[in-house]
Amino acid sequence: MEGRSFSQGVKDELARDLPERNCCRRSLLAGLMLSEAEIVGLAPLNQFVLETASAPCVRLVLRLVRHFEGPTAVWEATRRQRPRPETRYTVTLGPSAPRVTRRFIERTGLEISGGLRFSAARYPPPKRRCCRRSFAQGAFLASGSVQDPHRAYHLEWTVRDPEFATLLLQVLRELDLPVRHLHRKYHDAIYVKAAGDVARALTLMGATQGLLALEEVRSVKEMKNQIHRRVNCETSNLARQGDVAASQMALLTELDQRQGLRGLPPDMRALARVRMRRPEASYRELGKALVPPLTKVTVGRRLQRLLRLAQILLAEEGSI
Repeated sequence: MEGRSFSQGVKDELARDLPERNCCRRSLLAGLMLSEAEIVGLAPLNQFVLETASAPCVRLVLRLVRHFEGPTAVWEATRRQRPRPETRYTVTLGPSAPRVTRRFIERTGLEISGGLRFSAARYPPPKRRCCRRSFAQGAFLASGSVQDPHRAYHLEWTVRDPEFATLLLQVLRELDLPVRHLHRKYHDAIYVKAAGDVARALTLMGATQGLLALEEVRSVKEMKNQIHRRVNCETSNLARQGDVAASQMALLTELDQRQGLRGLPPDMRALARVRMRRPEASYRELGKALVPPLTKVTVGRRLQRLLRLAQILLAEEGSI
């Protein structure tokens, strides 16, 4: 997906292939038209207009219109500089004879509402799971976006028609996709945010390359997080180990200066001398330096007894 945004790469991939089933093709076209297509002009000279930034999406619309023997289709490209440089494609279907328009609407299952848009309220929700997936794919091609997984996990359908938002929400939930619905000032947003949910949405729509790219980024992020957690844990352990060793050294040094270590039992005296010679050593390293060697657990227990004994001896000396 080099040279394009991640979202545009996903859309280009989804627009390349037509579904095999005729019912899925009808649902795909319905998702496209209900999401974006407007009707301009008055009957019998209706024109269906679709805008997109995806050239493969344009080709897909033209193929679907030809498949359902729809009105004559023409398209044009416009280069825009704001808000960001991009090429926008406008697909216009018509004007056409009333019978051609009527036949096209009947074959696709779409109906006109108020002479301005196709009616989402009158469109029956797809019953087959494969048709629901095609419907979601068509809606995403027309009004969807997905953020680059390097930045965030977020996939969204931006819908201006409240009736279509209700229909799309129903279809996506029937696909067991845990979508959220947000009312914004000028449109509705239907979206998923978790990495697993975005991956599931891409899988449902058939964006295999987009899914692989997302999983690659996701794996790298998880690996980095594991490394960061391990480094933080090791750093914390080293800091705690240093604090413990410093307190042990301070106590043993004070005991050695005030009383010496000869009054300690032989095993504790040997451990105290090794600890004073190697203040940076771990319990395992201290155990290996003793004769005979001791385990990490044994060194820890013996050090605790040694420190308690040192505290008692120093306390007794202070009370005399």
